[in-house]
Amino acid sequence: MKNEKKQEMKEEKELKLKRILKEKTLLAKVQIEKHITTYKDEIKKALLTAIVAAFGFLMALEWREVIKSYVESLLELTSLQGNLISASIITLLSVFGILIFTKVLGEKDEKEK
Repeated sequence: MKNEKKQEMKEEKELKLKRILKEKTLLAKVQIEKHITTYKDEIKKALLTAIVAAFGFLMALEWREVIKSYVESLLELTSLQGNLISASIITLLSVFGILIFTKVLGEKDEKEK
């Protein structure tokens, strides 16, 4: 009888340990899935940012040539003077663009938090 009780207690402990192990495993699985989802989202954001930056770079190169040609023809300047003025115009436009988008996207990020 004593042996039967010991056996029952041992089985109860094993069942309890199995249940705890199962709960811990499920919890770990949920946490891993959560981290994987977060990681995938971050990769998507980074890829989107890189693609948008690439397109922006292409547009900037094309507009640079347009502005440069326009400034040179409008003011009848030398190539160096035209480059200097167009670089200044592009720099000013870029700075304003960065400020505007930083403010707009910064407000959006603050609202999400």
